[in-house]
Amino acid sequence: MTAGLPESYKLERLQLDGRYAIDLSYPSFAPFMKYSDVDSLRKKLRFMYLNIGAPDNITILDDIITNCKNFADILGYSSYAEYIIEESMAKSPDTVWNFENMLRENIKMKADFDTKQMLAIKKETTGMDSAILYDWDKYYYENKLLFAKYNVDSEKVKEYFEINQVIEGF
Repeated sequence: MTAGLPESYKLERLQLDGRYAIDLSYPSFAPFMKYSDVDSLRKKLRFMYLNIGAPDNITILDDIITNCKNFADILGYSSYAEYIIEESMAKSPDTVWNFENMLRENIKMKADFDTKQMLAIKKETTGMDSAILYDWDKYYYENKLLFAKYNVDSEKVKEYFEINQVIEGF
């Protein structure tokens, strides 16, 4: 259940009854996704994280989207995106889409390369010939890739960023 998790992480979350409290805040969620060897728990935590506020906030979100669309219509815009971006550097949603598509095209080869490397590590780790890198796999296998290929140990890197020194700027 705690396989792969750093001792410091486990100690911070250890409860009096011996269980661990993992929540959906970034300091709890991100390291769990990066280090936990338990695929099913990463998958479950990722699902919970992606559904924060559901189902209670679904109707609120629907209302916000409807109101934004109505607001844009009243002001004569084709969409809320067109209204909200008009004063920005991009000036139009088309400019943003063109930039995103250009960016996607420019990083596709590197992203495919990284994905292949992470899939190879997943195959080696699990012993299964998986052709899928799930969203709950990404941080875990990216961390393993950084260690295997570049000897980057995130726990060691963390030592250089002690909180008080970071706050003070030293």
